[in-house]
This record gives sequence, structure tokens and C-alpha cells, in this order.
Amino acid sequence: MLDVHVFGFTSAISPVMYNEWGYYSLSKMITGCSYGVRYNKNVWWNEEIRLKEDFWISCYMKYKERRILTDLRYNFAQKGTFVNAGGLAAFRNQEEERRSILFMKKHFGDSINIKGATNNGKDKTKQLVEYNISCKFKF
Repeated sequence: MLDVHVFGFTSAISPVMYNEWGYYSLSKMITGCSYGVRYNKNVWWNEEIRLKEDFWISCYMKYKERRILTDLRYNFAQKGTFVNAGGLAAFRNQEEERRSILFMKKHFGDSINIKGATNNGKDKTKQLVEYNISCKFKF
């Protein structure tokens, strides 16, 4: 009924963190671990980007259709990036992360921010991540 073509779930680390009065969003990003697609002419992944494809499709759909449905009540437990074999591990490295973020910044401008990752010393994944990405659209 909402005619959305990309939908997903919260990136919050616990499902109890959702706002019980606002558990759906049409403006949040999806996470790459689990999302759904209803194909139409606007659903397109740029094959030049090797990492951050969840950010790419989120930004592209926000640009083209101005909405993504995110159900904030449910999350999927994700294992650490950079520490597991398989998937994107064959070509995931700091330089490819940086290149993917800058590639998206080239296409989506000031809506994409690249920043150094912060780490409290306890999270092994965060020790391995040099760059982080955030997105903020002005609508």
C-alpha cells in the first residue's frame, strides 16, 4: 500500500530499543544483513561499488523515491565485520572501504559523511575499521 521498493529492519543492537509509538520509518537506512526488494525501474545497484551496497541502495532509493520502509521493531544479530571468512571478506580492506565511501560521496554529495571510526578498545571489529560512513538527507 505504501508502494515502497526497498524495506528492511533496524540497525539497533537490541529490539527493545525501539520507540513503541514510532516503529516504522520511511527515512532510515537499511542494513546489509537483511533487507527486501520489490523490483521496479528505480531499483539499481551500481556495480562499481564493491562495499557499502546497503548504503548505496538506501541512498539511491531515497534519491529516486524518497522513501524506504524500515521496521524498527526487529533486528538481526550481526557478527563482526572484518573478522569473519566468506562473503565480502575476499576484498574487504581499509582502502576498499574508503574508496566505496568516497565513490558514494561523489554521487550523493554532502549527504554522505566519512569519518574516522571510534573505538572504546573492547570491540575487535571497531579496532579493525578505520573509516565509517553516515548519511543525512535534507528532506
